[in-house]
Amino acid sequence: MIDPNDPLERQVEKLNKIVKSLMWRVEQNNEKGGTPYALFQTAINLEAQVNSRTTDLQTALDELSENQNELSQALKDAEESRQNLIDALEAMSEGFALFADEKLVVCNARFRNLLPDVSDRIVHGMTFETYTSTISQSAFLQLDEGQTRDQWRYHRSLQHGRKNASFIVRLANDRWIQVSDRRMPEGRAAILHTEITDLVREQRQQREMVLDRHARQARATIDHMSQGVCTFDRDLLLVASNSRFCELLSLPFVLGQEGTTLGKITGFLNDNQILEGDILEQRFLPWVNDRHTRNTLQLEVRRTSGRILDASFRKLPDGGFVGSFTDVTAERRATDALARAKATLELRVAERTSALTEANAALLKKTREQEQVEQELRNAKDAAEVANLSKTRFLAAASHDLLQPLNAAKLFISNLMETKMDGIQRGIANSLDRSFKSVESILDALLDISRLDASGAEFTISHFPINAVLDPLHADFREIAASKGIQLTIMHSDLAVVSDQRYLHRILQNLLANALKYTDTGKVLIGMRRRGESVEIQVLDTGPGIAKCDHSRIFEEFQRLDRSGADQGMGLGLSFVERACGHLGHGLKLSSEPGRGSVFSVTVERSEQVFIRALPVSREWHPKAVQEIDALAVLVENDADILAAMISTLERWGISVIPARSTKELLALVAELGVPPDIIIADYHLDGTDTGLLSIAALRQSIGKNIPGILVTADRSKRLQRAARKMHAEVLTKPVEPHALRSLVSWRLQ
Repeated sequence: MIDPNDPLERQVEKLNKIVKSLMWRVEQNNEKGGTPYALFQTAINLEAQVNSRTTDLQTALDELSENQNELSQALKDAEESRQNLIDALEAMSEGFALFADEKLVVCNARFRNLLPDVSDRIVHGMTFETYTSTISQSAFLQLDEGQTRDQWRYHRSLQHGRKNASFIVRLANDRWIQVSDRRMPEGRAAILHTEITDLVREQRQQREMVLDRHARQARATIDHMSQGVCTFDRDLLLVASNSRFCELLSLPFVLGQEGTTLGKITGFLNDNQILEGDILEQRFLPWVNDRHTRNTLQLEVRRTSGRILDASFRKLPDGGFVGSFTDVTAERRATDALARAKATLELRVAERTSALTEANAALLKKTREQEQVEQELRNAKDAAEVANLSKTRFLAAASHDLLQPLNAAKLFISNLMETKMDGIQRGIANSLDRSFKSVESILDALLDISRLDASGAEFTISHFPINAVLDPLHADFREIAASKGIQLTIMHSDLAVVSDQRYLHRILQNLLANALKYTDTGKVLIGMRRRGESVEIQVLDTGPGIAKCDHSRIFEEFQRLDRSGADQGMGLGLSFVERACGHLGHGLKLSSEPGRGSVFSVTVERSEQVFIRALPVSREWHPKAVQEIDALAVLVENDADILAAMISTLERWGISVIPARSTKELLALVAELGVPPDIIIADYHLDGTDTGLLSIAALRQSIGKNIPGILVTADRSKRLQRAARKMHAEVLTKPVEPHALRSLVSWRLQ
């Protein structure tokens, strides 16, 4: 048989063999005495077979020719596409290379010629390990101080192992390259070199301009101060001073110039006997020569002319010091005059008092016993107040400290739940998540009660629609009610009220949670009733009800009704409700009987303002439905566990993270990187006096740009919120919800 896919020569060869075979059969038949008619029939059959084979052969040749034309066109198109790709890569302003199975497949000239002394060694087919080893030996590669070429090569290999890596490489002649290394499917990796030299130089120039402008402003401020100010470096050379400094110490103009030694100034003061006594030798110079002390030196300097100066000196981090001099002559003279007047007045009072002493002696004797009794009562009252205040402070401090590990645990659990787990592991993770939510609820209650018990509790009274509180409650509790088979109904209303929106939400949240907790079947309802100038908000349930004798007891801390099988919590919810209503001036009532359910009522002042109800916003967050966030973030956190959890969470979202534990470390890392971050996330409480607000302010001042800032804290005080709002920084309270953090980061970046 002839295969149409065989070459033409092969098909012709097979056809010749078939013809010879047929001819041989004919000859054999003739030799065996075949008749002429039989020979004729054989010839006809043979001709038909030859014609059929010839037709098949021609068809096969036509198909073969067509396939060859298509193959030639495909090869031509592929060659044109390859050439177009190469031309496109060469036209790029960035260097580009593609590695497949860790071998160089294609690259453009910009990528190859990045380091001229090794460009001829960048060839197709070389492995990535050979590539990193080659460029690490280039003389054009600038290493960090103390870094070896082997260390650089190791760091480059680590970056290549990440899914998406972006970092900066410094080259000779003050050139800077941003390297983007992105992993792709099927073992491929794309590397992009982007020249950012102009950007780095421009930012450096802008930073220098900002520093110069700040220096001029500082100089103008110092020159117009009423105080005399001077600054000396570690070599005790005058760095800066104002004219008031020379005026207060009667120094000549030449001694107030930059570079003047401290010895010349003190020598001039001693030689001209400008100051009284030897305060310079006894106190000032020993303090200056003590390189280890960081204490502030306060002196009262008296001049021989009678002028009195209040001098203050503070050591600088670089070893120098700064001093300030204030003329307090008028204040001291006024104080002396008051002292003399006081002495005269005391003498007159003493004379008048001696006449009354004897008369008062008898009265004092009679009142001693009464005073002793009153003192005992005051001591008992003070002890009770101290004990109550100590309890409140302890609750606030303990709850605040527990929020730190709770915050880290919630972030780790969030990261764990987004990893691949079997059914048993996911069940354990869900149980951990529910347990930590219970702990968080208890801590929230403790914090709320401690804030209400503490003196000076802060409230924000405003006008708002009641639906602003009811809509979130419905979204929070509808699934809980559905899981218990309870019908939850919240009657929405167009009414507006006057209250603290956050505390009113917490009040109704506790009442609704309490109703769902103790109701096994039936329904729970929240409704409103107009009461003149007020609105009565009622929470009704079909639960077991509460006996009359327990109506007062349930509002006390840690008091719970005995019900087996119910998740009863710590008994803090209703205690918070009573305290909050008392502080806000809201009426609180309870109507309940055993077997007939309960009705809790909160009476709030009604507002006449009209609000347009907004559509509810979905609070669900689907981490797999959102795109990665391509951004560079600075994270300032001094707690190692929280730092690790936050880094893992942010990098999982595609964010590159620069971790720092303090403001000083933050500034050093950003200055070393040379590229400003897109956003800063800082914990408020850092080590010592360092805070997240200082980190945000210092970074913005350092780069000369008002980058977005997010402050993470367990401090819920209005003072901190006002300070953050003044700096245009967002506040996110601990424990941090990952979806809330992601939404806030995405919003601020946009």
